[in-house]
Amino acid sequence: MGGGIRAFQNHALPHLPLEDNSFDLVCAFSVFTHIDVFELPWLLELRRILKPGGLAYVTIHSDHTWSSMKEEHAIYQSLLSHPDFSPDLLKSRMPQERMVYRWETDSSYRANVFYDEKYIRGTWGSYFQILDIIPAGHFYQDVVLLRKPLASTS
Repeated sequence: MGGGIRAFQNHALPHLPLEDNSFDLVCAFSVFTHIDVFELPWLLELRRILKPGGLAYVTIHSDHTWSSMKEEHAIYQSLLSHPDFSPDLLKSRMPQERMVYRWETDSSYRANVFYDEKYIRGTWGSYFQILDIIPAGHFYQDVVLLRKPLASTS
């Protein structure tokens, strides 16, 4: 990949040490599946660093993930340790348009987030053009393909 790779350590607060309008493509694999409180600022940060017309390839847990979760999926096993989760919940539609399961243990902080497709189209569609939502496009996670508007300056 040559010398064009720059590594840096980031934190949970939405700021990347990158210039505005500097990338044609951003990939976020299993990132928005765990962003419980700064989802919209992170979307705006991705939009800021993308060039106009740039693409974001983002994976999410969706209402499709919710309805097709299996015991062998890591997300299912993780949710079993949450006090408000029961496998019986999966027998019905996702109860909210954005479901957040967060909990702390002595050794870690965890969050798993699920999005309804209507929420993605309505909320994320305010900041990006939604090109496609591909159910189970990345293992059991859905892929959301976003494009930064051409007329945007940030």
